[in-house]
Amino acid sequence: MSTYGVLKAWDEERGFGFIEPAQGGKDVFVRATAFAPGSERPQVKQRVRFQLEIGPEGQAQASQVEPALPATRLSVSRDEAAAH
Repeated sequence: MSTYGVLKAWDEERGFGFIEPAQGGKDVFVRATAFAPGSERPQVKQRVRFQLEIGPEGQAQASQVEPALPATRLSVSRDEAAAH
């Protein structure tokens, strides 16, 4: 199951950072290798989707990280509907 969050911190030189999960809780560690090969470099405040797994030291970490699609609007306000 995918989890969503925002890249809270990123250290380009060391190749890791932390994701703040959308549902709250502890920040999740993420390595550069968790992003797909050839993808754009991670950016702080970037919305992401990822898989949550337990790393070798028993700590939560992100895998299969990819940019989250922008939120879509499911409804139209009455004013916008009246204008059409």
